[in-house]
Amino acid sequence: QCPYTGGEAVYRARVLHTTLTGLIDFDDSTSCAIQGINWRHSNPPKVEKSITVSVIPNPTNGNAAFVFSISIESNCDIEIFNSLGQKISTFSVPKNTDIWKFDTDAFAKGLYYFKVNGLNKALSGKFIVEK
Repeated sequence: QCPYTGGEAVYRARVLHTTLTGLIDFDDSTSCAIQGINWRHSNPPKVEKSITVSVIPNPTNGNAAFVFSISIESNCDIEIFNSLGQKISTFSVPKNTDIWKFDTDAFAKGLYYFKVNGLNKALSGKFIVEK
């Protein structure tokens, strides 16, 4: 697999492969070309990492956390809305965060929506609070 799309997992698999077989022969030009990525060896492309966010556990009944797929590069705000669309809480999250814990004890049982503001990408989702 092309390391520019597979990331660190490709390199870890290569270490395991080399350890087991003793072979160190990887053709990145061909692997990447198959996936539509053409590059010169002196100038590999920069692949932008896509950020996602989810709430764990979901459903929750007390402590929960927003989990970002990569550390956020800037400060952001997370707004939480109830099922009627009323904003019930806002959290300010500092940059370089990948997990933000929060407490749902004050939330009524039900479905909640969240929106992350301040990043280059619009992020939103939903979670359920059980009592």
